[in-house]
Amino acid sequence: MAYETGPRMHRTGNAHGRRPANGPPNTESTPLRRGANSPPNYASTDQPYGRFWGWTGGSTRGRPHHGSTSDDLPPYSEHTNNPEVRNERPSSPPRNLASESMHSPAKDGGERESTKFGILAFAFILGGLIAWIAQDMWAMSTLSPSATERRKIVWDREYAKHQNQVIVMQDITSKWATETQQHNVERQDMSAEREALRKERAEWKAEAQERERLEIEAKKLELEKRRRELEREEEEEARKKAGMRWQDPRPDEHCLRYGTRRYTSRLDNMPEGYSKFKACHETQAWINGKLLPPFQCDDQGVWGGVVGTWIIDYEEGKCNTFWQDFKDKGCTTQGSGMRRIESHLENLSAGDDGTKMCTSTPAEFHGLRFDGAHACIHTVLAGVWGVWFIEDGSCK
Repeated sequence: MAYETGPRMHRTGNAHGRRPANGPPNTESTPLRRGANSPPNYASTDQPYGRFWGWTGGSTRGRPHHGSTSDDLPPYSEHTNNPEVRNERPSSPPRNLASESMHSPAKDGGERESTKFGILAFAFILGGLIAWIAQDMWAMSTLSPSATERRKIVWDREYAKHQNQVIVMQDITSKWATETQQHNVERQDMSAEREALRKERAEWKAEAQERERLEIEAKKLELEKRRRELEREEEEEARKKAGMRWQDPRPDEHCLRYGTRRYTSRLDNMPEGYSKFKACHETQAWINGKLLPPFQCDDQGVWGGVVGTWIIDYEEGKCNTFWQDFKDKGCTTQGSGMRRIESHLENLSAGDDGTKMCTSTPAEFHGLRFDGAHACIHTVLAGVWGVWFIEDGSCK
Protein backbone atom coordinates (compact mmCIF):
# COMPACT_ATOMS: atom_id res chain seq x y z
CA MET A 1 0.00 0.00 0.00
CA ALA A 2 1.42 3.41 -0.97
CA TYR A 3 1.04 6.54 1.02
CA GLU A 4 1.39 10.10 -0.11
CA THR A 5 4.67 11.73 0.83
CA GLY A 6 3.96 15.30 -0.11
CA PRO A 7 3.33 18.00 2.43
CA ARG A 8 -0.23 18.24 3.76
CA MET A 9 -1.93 20.83 5.74
CA HIS A 10 -4.43 20.25 8.55
CA ARG A 11 -7.09 22.87 8.58
CA THR A 12 -8.19 24.08 11.92
CA GLY A 13 -11.35 25.70 10.65
CA ASN A 14 -14.52 24.26 9.16
CA ALA A 15 -14.05 21.20 6.97
CA HIS A 16 -13.55 21.74 3.23
CA GLY A 17 -12.87 25.44 3.81
CA ARG A 18 -16.51 26.32 4.45
CA ARG A 19 -17.39 29.64 6.03
CA PRO A 20 -18.21 29.42 9.73
CA ALA A 21 -21.64 30.40 10.80
CA ASN A 22 -20.46 33.61 12.58
CA GLY A 23 -17.33 34.91 10.84
CA PRO A 24 -14.93 34.59 7.93
CA PRO A 25 -13.61 31.25 6.90
CA ASN A 26 -10.63 29.94 8.83
CA THR A 27 -7.75 29.54 6.43
CA GLU A 28 -5.14 28.54 8.94
CA SER A 29 -3.49 25.24 8.32
CA THR A 30 -1.03 23.12 10.17
CA PRO A 31 1.62 21.13 8.36
CA LEU A 32 1.07 17.40 8.75
CA ARG A 33 4.53 16.32 7.75
CA ARG A 34 7.99 17.92 8.04
CA GLY A 35 9.49 16.41 5.01
CA ALA A 36 9.05 14.07 2.16
CA ASN A 37 10.11 11.09 4.19
CA SER A 38 8.01 11.85 7.26
CA PRO A 39 5.50 9.14 8.32
CA PRO A 40 1.83 9.75 7.77
CA ASN A 41 -0.29 11.32 10.49
CA TYR A 42 -3.11 9.23 12.12
CA ALA A 43 -5.94 10.37 14.28
CA SER A 44 -6.00 9.19 17.85
CA THR A 45 -9.07 7.07 18.70
CA ASP A 46 -10.01 4.41 21.17
CA GLN A 47 -11.97 2.29 18.67
CA PRO A 48 -10.38 -0.60 16.74
CA TYR A 49 -8.53 0.57 13.69
CA GLY A 50 -9.02 4.09 14.99
CA ARG A 51 -5.61 5.27 13.93
CA PHE A 52 -6.01 3.90 10.42
CA TRP A 53 -9.48 5.30 9.81
CA GLY A 54 -8.59 8.56 11.52
CA TRP A 55 -5.70 9.22 9.14
CA THR A 56 -6.08 12.68 7.65
CA GLY A 57 -4.20 12.22 4.45
CA GLY A 58 -3.48 9.69 1.73
CA SER A 59 -5.79 7.08 0.29
CA THR A 60 -6.48 3.39 0.73
CA ARG A 61 -7.28 1.25 -2.29
CA GLY A 62 -7.78 4.40 -4.27
CA ARG A 63 -10.38 5.83 -1.83
CA PRO A 64 -9.56 9.16 -0.10
CA HIS A 65 -9.73 9.30 3.68
CA HIS A 66 -10.65 12.64 5.15
CA GLY A 67 -9.01 13.60 8.39
CA SER A 68 -10.52 15.09 11.45
CA THR A 69 -10.38 18.67 12.50
CA SER A 70 -7.79 20.21 14.73
CA ASP A 71 -10.19 19.94 17.61
CA ASP A 72 -10.19 16.12 17.41
CA LEU A 73 -6.42 15.53 17.04
CA PRO A 74 -3.66 16.52 19.41
CA PRO A 75 -0.75 18.65 18.19
CA TYR A 76 1.64 17.11 15.69
CA SER A 77 4.48 17.12 18.17
CA GLU A 78 2.60 14.78 20.50
CA HIS A 79 2.30 12.16 17.78
CA THR A 80 5.70 12.52 16.27
CA ASN A 81 7.50 12.49 19.54
CA ASN A 82 5.81 9.21 20.58
CA PRO A 83 7.89 6.37 19.22
CA GLU A 84 4.90 3.95 19.42
CA VAL A 85 2.85 6.15 17.17
CA ARG A 86 5.66 6.66 14.69
CA ASN A 87 6.24 2.94 14.31
CA GLU A 88 2.51 2.03 13.86
CA ARG A 89 1.26 1.01 10.45
CA PRO A 90 -2.36 1.01 9.41
CA SER A 91 -3.88 -2.43 9.45
CA SER A 92 -6.20 -3.76 6.79
CA PRO A 93 -9.94 -3.00 7.15
CA PRO A 94 -12.32 -5.79 8.40
CA ARG A 95 -13.69 -8.21 5.85
CA ASN A 96 -17.43 -8.55 5.14
CA LEU A 97 -17.91 -12.32 5.58
CA ALA A 98 -21.68 -12.21 4.94
CA SER A 99 -21.26 -10.63 1.51
CA GLU A 100 -18.56 -13.09 0.63
CA SER A 101 -20.70 -16.08 1.65
CA MET A 102 -23.61 -14.86 -0.47
CA HIS A 103 -21.49 -14.99 -3.59
CA SER A 104 -19.97 -18.39 -2.89
CA PRO A 105 -19.34 -20.76 -5.84
CA ALA A 106 -21.61 -23.50 -4.37
CA LYS A 107 -24.59 -21.16 -4.30
CA ASP A 108 -23.97 -19.98 -7.82
CA GLY A 109 -23.91 -23.62 -8.99
CA GLY A 110 -27.30 -24.38 -7.30
CA GLU A 111 -28.90 -21.38 -8.97
CA ARG A 112 -27.68 -22.53 -12.35
CA GLU A 113 -29.09 -26.06 -11.76
CA SER A 114 -32.51 -24.66 -10.75
CA THR A 115 -32.65 -22.45 -13.84
CA LYS A 116 -31.75 -25.38 -16.06
CA PHE A 117 -34.49 -27.59 -14.52
CA GLY A 118 -37.13 -24.87 -15.02
CA ILE A 119 -36.18 -24.47 -18.67
CA LEU A 120 -36.45 -28.24 -19.25
CA ALA A 121 -39.88 -28.43 -17.56
CA PHE A 122 -41.22 -25.55 -19.60
CA ALA A 123 -39.91 -27.15 -22.79
CA PHE A 124 -41.57 -30.47 -21.89
CA ILE A 125 -44.98 -28.87 -21.19
CA LEU A 126 -44.81 -26.78 -24.35
CA GLY A 127 -43.93 -29.86 -26.43
CA GLY A 128 -46.85 -31.87 -24.99
CA LEU A 129 -49.30 -29.04 -25.73
CA ILE A 130 -48.06 -28.75 -29.31
CA ALA A 131 -48.34 -32.55 -29.79
CA TRP A 132 -51.93 -32.60 -28.46
CA ILE A 133 -52.99 -29.75 -30.75
CA ALA A 134 -51.34 -31.45 -33.72
CA GLN A 135 -53.05 -34.78 -32.98
CA ASP A 136 -56.45 -33.12 -32.65
CA MET A 137 -55.98 -31.27 -35.92
CA TRP A 138 -54.89 -34.48 -37.64
CA ALA A 139 -57.92 -36.36 -36.30
CA MET A 140 -60.28 -33.63 -37.51
CA SER A 141 -58.64 -33.51 -40.92
CA THR A 142 -58.60 -37.30 -41.46
CA LEU A 143 -62.12 -38.06 -40.08
CA SER A 144 -64.31 -39.57 -42.81
CA PRO A 145 -67.54 -37.81 -43.83
CA SER A 146 -69.62 -40.91 -43.04
CA ALA A 147 -68.41 -40.96 -39.45
CA THR A 148 -69.18 -37.28 -39.19
CA GLU A 149 -72.67 -37.86 -40.50
CA ARG A 150 -73.23 -40.74 -38.10
CA ARG A 151 -72.05 -38.64 -35.21
CA LYS A 152 -74.30 -35.84 -36.34
CA ILE A 153 -77.24 -38.26 -36.57
CA VAL A 154 -76.50 -39.52 -33.07
CA TRP A 155 -76.27 -35.97 -31.81
CA ASP A 156 -79.53 -35.03 -33.52
CA ARG A 157 -81.21 -38.10 -32.04
CA GLU A 158 -79.95 -37.29 -28.57
CA TYR A 159 -80.98 -33.68 -29.01
CA ALA A 160 -84.48 -34.74 -30.12
CA LYS A 161 -84.69 -37.11 -27.14
CA HIS A 162 -83.58 -34.32 -24.87
CA GLN A 163 -86.20 -32.01 -26.39
CA ASN A 164 -88.88 -34.66 -25.80
CA GLN A 165 -87.75 -34.99 -22.21
CA VAL A 166 -87.88 -31.22 -21.87
CA ILE A 167 -91.42 -31.20 -23.27
CA VAL A 168 -92.44 -33.99 -20.88
CA MET A 169 -90.88 -32.17 -17.95
CA GLN A 170 -92.62 -28.96 -18.98
CA ASP A 171 -95.92 -30.84 -19.18
CA ILE A 172 -95.31 -32.38 -15.76
CA THR A 173 -94.33 -29.00 -14.36
CA SER A 174 -97.46 -27.42 -15.83
CA LYS A 175 -99.67 -30.17 -14.40
CA TRP A 176 -97.92 -29.89 -11.06
CA ALA A 177 -98.47 -26.13 -11.05
CA THR A 178 -102.15 -26.64 -11.93
CA GLU A 179 -102.56 -29.26 -9.22
CA THR A 180 -100.76 -27.02 -6.76
CA GLN A 181 -103.08 -24.17 -7.60
CA GLN A 182 -106.12 -26.44 -7.24
CA HIS A 183 -104.76 -27.74 -3.96
CA ASN A 184 -104.29 -24.19 -2.71
CA VAL A 185 -107.84 -23.32 -3.74
CA GLU A 186 -109.19 -26.44 -2.03
CA ARG A 187 -107.10 -25.68 1.01
CA GLN A 188 -108.50 -22.16 1.17
CA ASP A 189 -112.03 -23.53 0.77
CA MET A 190 -111.37 -26.08 3.49
CA SER A 191 -110.01 -23.37 5.77
CA ALA A 192 -113.11 -21.27 5.10
CA GLU A 193 -115.38 -24.25 5.80
CA ARG A 194 -113.46 -25.05 8.94
CA GLU A 195 -113.77 -21.47 10.13
CA ALA A 196 -117.49 -21.48 9.36
CA LEU A 197 -117.86 -24.80 11.18
CA ARG A 198 -115.96 -23.42 14.15
CA LYS A 199 -118.23 -20.38 14.30
CA GLU A 200 -121.31 -22.56 13.92
CA ARG A 201 -120.09 -24.87 16.67
CA ALA A 202 -119.41 -21.91 18.94
CA GLU A 203 -122.91 -20.55 18.27
CA TRP A 204 -124.43 -23.99 18.83
CA LYS A 205 -122.52 -24.36 22.08
CA ALA A 206 -123.66 -20.95 23.25
CA GLU A 207 -127.26 -21.78 22.33
CA ALA A 208 -127.01 -25.15 24.09
CA GLN A 209 -125.66 -23.50 27.23
CA GLU A 210 -128.42 -20.91 27.15
CA ARG A 211 -131.05 -23.59 26.55
CA GLU A 212 -129.67 -25.69 29.38
CA ARG A 213 -129.70 -22.67 31.66
CA LEU A 214 -133.32 -21.95 30.77
CA GLU A 215 -134.28 -25.59 31.31
CA ILE A 216 -132.61 -25.58 34.71
CA GLU A 217 -134.43 -22.40 35.64
CA ALA A 218 -137.73 -23.88 34.44
CA LYS A 219 -137.12 -27.07 36.43
CA LYS A 220 -136.33 -25.04 39.50
CA LEU A 221 -139.54 -23.08 39.09
CA GLU A 222 -141.52 -26.27 38.49
CA LEU A 223 -140.01 -27.96 41.53
CA GLU A 224 -140.72 -24.95 43.67
CA LYS A 225 -144.29 -24.86 42.43
CA ARG A 226 -144.72 -28.58 43.06
CA ARG A 227 -143.25 -28.26 46.52
CA ARG A 228 -145.71 -25.55 47.43
CA GLU A 229 -148.61 -27.59 46.06
CA LEU A 230 -147.51 -30.62 48.06
CA GLU A 231 -147.26 -28.51 51.17
CA ARG A 232 -150.82 -27.27 50.65
CA GLU A 233 -152.05 -30.81 49.97
CA GLU A 234 -150.31 -32.15 53.05
CA GLU A 235 -151.81 -29.41 55.15
CA GLU A 236 -155.24 -30.15 53.72
CA GLU A 237 -154.86 -33.88 54.23
CA ALA A 238 -153.69 -33.34 57.77
CA ARG A 239 -156.83 -31.32 58.48
CA LYS A 240 -159.00 -33.99 56.85
CA LYS A 241 -157.23 -36.92 58.47
CA ALA A 242 -157.44 -35.43 61.89
CA GLY A 243 -160.88 -37.03 62.47
CA MET A 244 -160.39 -40.34 60.57
CA ARG A 245 -159.86 -43.58 62.52
CA TRP A 246 -160.53 -47.32 62.41
CA GLN A 247 -163.17 -48.95 64.47
CA ASP A 248 -161.91 -51.71 66.78
CA PRO A 249 -160.50 -54.44 64.51
CA ARG A 250 -162.46 -57.71 64.84
CA PRO A 251 -160.68 -61.09 64.51
CA ASP A 252 -162.23 -63.93 62.53
CA GLU A 253 -163.79 -66.77 64.49
CA HIS A 254 -161.57 -69.40 62.89
CA CYS A 255 -157.84 -69.45 62.21
CA LEU A 256 -156.67 -68.76 58.71
CA ARG A 257 -153.68 -71.14 59.00
CA TYR A 258 -151.05 -72.14 61.55
CA GLY A 259 -150.49 -69.19 63.94
CA THR A 260 -152.39 -66.76 61.69
CA ARG A 261 -155.78 -65.02 62.04
CA ARG A 262 -157.55 -62.42 59.90
CA TYR A 263 -158.81 -59.08 61.29
CA THR A 264 -161.23 -56.56 59.71
CA SER A 265 -162.38 -53.02 60.56
CA ARG A 266 -164.34 -50.05 59.12
CA LEU A 267 -162.88 -46.56 58.60
CA ASP A 268 -164.88 -43.81 60.35
CA ASN A 269 -165.09 -40.03 59.74
CA MET A 270 -164.26 -40.26 56.05
CA PRO A 271 -164.21 -36.66 54.65
CA GLU A 272 -166.07 -35.78 51.47
CA GLY A 273 -163.99 -35.71 48.30
CA TYR A 274 -161.06 -37.48 49.89
CA SER A 275 -159.54 -40.59 48.24
CA LYS A 276 -160.98 -43.65 49.96
CA PHE A 277 -158.16 -46.04 49.12
CA LYS A 278 -155.53 -43.47 50.02
CA ALA A 279 -157.19 -42.85 53.36
CA CYS A 280 -157.47 -46.63 53.92
CA HIS A 281 -153.79 -47.44 53.23
CA GLU A 282 -152.44 -44.43 55.13
CA THR A 283 -154.52 -44.94 58.28
CA GLN A 284 -153.06 -47.48 60.74
CA ALA A 285 -154.77 -49.67 63.39
CA TRP A 286 -153.59 -51.06 66.73
CA ILE A 287 -153.63 -54.91 66.73
CA ASN A 288 -151.96 -57.25 69.26
CA GLY A 289 -149.68 -54.49 70.50
CA LYS A 290 -148.55 -53.14 67.09
CA LEU A 291 -149.69 -50.23 64.89
CA LEU A 292 -150.10 -51.56 61.35
CA PRO A 293 -151.64 -50.37 58.03
CA PRO A 294 -154.26 -52.67 56.49
CA PHE A 295 -153.18 -55.50 54.18
CA GLN A 296 -156.22 -54.98 51.95
CA CYS A 297 -158.84 -52.22 51.46
CA ASP A 298 -162.40 -52.75 50.15
CA ASP A 299 -165.05 -50.17 49.29
CA GLN A 300 -168.42 -51.62 50.31
CA GLY A 301 -170.51 -48.68 49.15
CA VAL A 302 -172.46 -46.02 50.98
CA TRP A 303 -173.76 -48.30 53.72
CA GLY A 304 -170.73 -50.55 54.10
CA GLY A 305 -168.07 -47.84 53.81
CA VAL A 306 -164.33 -48.55 53.55
CA VAL A 307 -163.26 -51.85 55.16
CA GLY A 308 -159.67 -52.77 55.93
CA THR A 309 -158.26 -56.29 56.34
CA TRP A 310 -155.18 -57.35 58.35
CA ILE A 311 -153.42 -60.75 58.34
CA ILE A 312 -151.84 -61.22 61.77
CA ASP A 313 -149.28 -64.03 62.18
CA TYR A 314 -148.06 -63.27 65.70
CA GLU A 315 -149.50 -63.56 69.19
CA GLU A 316 -152.25 -65.94 68.03
CA GLY A 317 -151.97 -68.77 70.55
CA LYS A 318 -155.27 -70.44 69.67
CA CYS A 319 -154.02 -70.96 66.14
CA ASN A 320 -150.75 -72.63 67.22
CA THR A 321 -151.38 -76.35 66.55
CA PHE A 322 -148.63 -78.98 67.02
CA TRP A 323 -147.81 -82.66 66.32
CA GLN A 324 -147.82 -85.43 68.92
CA ASP A 325 -146.04 -88.82 68.85
CA PHE A 326 -144.48 -89.40 65.40
CA LYS A 327 -145.10 -93.04 64.49
CA ASP A 328 -143.06 -95.13 62.04
CA LYS A 329 -145.38 -97.04 59.72
CA GLY A 330 -142.60 -98.84 57.88
CA CYS A 331 -141.74 -98.82 54.19
CA THR A 332 -144.39 -97.61 51.83
CA THR A 333 -143.77 -100.51 49.42
CA GLN A 334 -140.95 -103.01 49.05
CA GLY A 335 -138.17 -101.51 46.97
CA SER A 336 -139.57 -97.94 47.01
CA GLY A 337 -136.82 -96.61 49.28
CA MET A 338 -139.38 -94.46 51.17
CA ARG A 339 -140.58 -94.77 54.78
CA ARG A 340 -143.96 -93.55 56.10
CA ILE A 341 -144.23 -91.42 59.28
CA GLU A 342 -147.57 -90.39 60.88
CA SER A 343 -148.54 -88.01 63.72
CA HIS A 344 -151.75 -86.63 65.27
CA LEU A 345 -152.47 -82.85 65.02
CA GLU A 346 -153.15 -81.34 68.45
CA ASN A 347 -154.80 -78.04 69.58
CA LEU A 348 -157.05 -77.87 66.55
CA SER A 349 -160.11 -75.69 67.32
CA ALA A 350 -163.55 -76.68 66.18
CA GLY A 351 -164.49 -75.05 62.93
CA ASP A 352 -160.87 -74.44 61.80
CA ASP A 353 -159.89 -75.72 58.39
CA GLY A 354 -158.09 -78.97 59.28
CA THR A 355 -156.31 -79.28 55.93
CA LYS A 356 -154.89 -75.72 56.07
CA MET A 357 -153.83 -76.18 59.67
CA CYS A 358 -152.29 -79.61 58.91
CA THR A 359 -150.26 -78.43 55.90
CA SER A 360 -149.01 -75.25 57.65
CA THR A 361 -148.04 -76.70 61.07
CA PRO A 362 -144.24 -77.30 61.16
CA ALA A 363 -142.78 -80.66 62.27
CA GLU A 364 -139.36 -81.96 63.42
CA PHE A 365 -138.30 -85.62 63.73
CA HIS A 366 -135.26 -87.80 63.01
CA GLY A 367 -133.22 -84.60 62.62
CA LEU A 368 -135.46 -83.37 59.83
CA ARG A 369 -137.64 -80.22 59.70
CA PHE A 370 -140.81 -79.73 57.63
CA ASP A 371 -143.09 -76.68 57.19
CA GLY A 372 -146.15 -78.94 57.18
CA ALA A 373 -147.35 -82.48 56.56
CA HIS A 374 -147.01 -84.06 53.12
CA ALA A 375 -150.53 -85.42 53.39
CA CYS A 376 -153.42 -85.10 55.85
CA ILE A 377 -155.95 -87.77 56.95
CA HIS A 378 -159.30 -86.73 58.48
CA THR A 379 -161.06 -89.18 60.79
CA VAL A 380 -164.30 -88.77 62.71
CA LEU A 381 -163.09 -90.09 66.00
CA ALA A 382 -159.31 -89.58 65.89
CA GLY A 383 -159.31 -86.14 64.26
CA VAL A 384 -156.60 -85.04 61.78
CA TRP A 385 -153.39 -87.00 61.12
CA GLY A 386 -150.33 -85.83 59.26
CA VAL A 387 -148.31 -88.13 57.01
CA TRP A 388 -144.65 -87.73 55.85
CA PHE A 389 -142.64 -89.77 53.36
CA ILE A 390 -138.90 -89.81 53.95
CA GLU A 391 -136.08 -91.57 52.11
CA ASP A 392 -134.72 -94.72 53.73
CA GLY A 393 -132.11 -97.00 52.23
CA SER A 394 -133.36 -100.00 54.12
CA CYS A 395 -136.61 -99.89 52.12
CA LYS A 396 -134.88 -100.61 48.80
